[in-house]
Amino acid sequence: MARLLLVVITIIFMSNAHAKSLEITFIVPDKNGPAFWKMVTSISQVAAKTLKVNLEVIYSANNRFEHKLQIEKLAQRKRKPDYIIFRPFQGTVRDSFNLLEKNQVPFVTLERAIFSLESEDIGVPKQKYKYWVGQVVYDNVVGGKLLKDALVKEHFVRNPHKKLFMTGIGGNHDTLSLDRQSALEQLILNDDDSQQIIVNQIFPMLWNT
Repeated sequence: MARLLLVVITIIFMSNAHAKSLEITFIVPDKNGPAFWKMVTSISQVAAKTLKVNLEVIYSANNRFEHKLQIEKLAQRKRKPDYIIFRPFQGTVRDSFNLLEKNQVPFVTLERAIFSLESEDIGVPKQKYKYWVGQVVYDNVVGGKLLKDALVKEHFVRNPHKKLFMTGIGGNHDTLSLDRQSALEQLILNDDDSQQIIVNQIFPMLWNT
């Protein structure tokens, strides 16, 4: 994610190479503190400084209500950002997109953690919303395979003659977590060592205190 966000900021900069002071706002979909988003934010700030882009970082709680509120505040500013980068939340995607479109604020989205009906309704960048200029997505199946292969390899190096009993801890109840879980299950079923790998259970989690 951090590297992908670095690419996004670079592309935005290159497409606005003649702009004197490009203003980008990044809405972090979490509170200030968790290690993952802290890493993403740090790399983004370094990229922005290198490219001489003004990057504003706004933290929000990991829920759709706070996120929607931050979008509303940005859209109502007298001096709006040139671009907003954010992760859409299930249940508020249309409202946020409509508001940014109405106020003519270009935006780039991270991930696609929304279920099919809402996902189909918004379409793809530039299709229904002309100010939705792009999205950052990645292949959960490939990611799941890399993780599964690393875990399986480590287990059989340490315990070559023992079955691997796996218990999964998932993320929030969204399409990303479900895709990763489905990918893991299918990968194990189709694995040459499938008889030696047993998935006990996969627990969905809410990552807050």
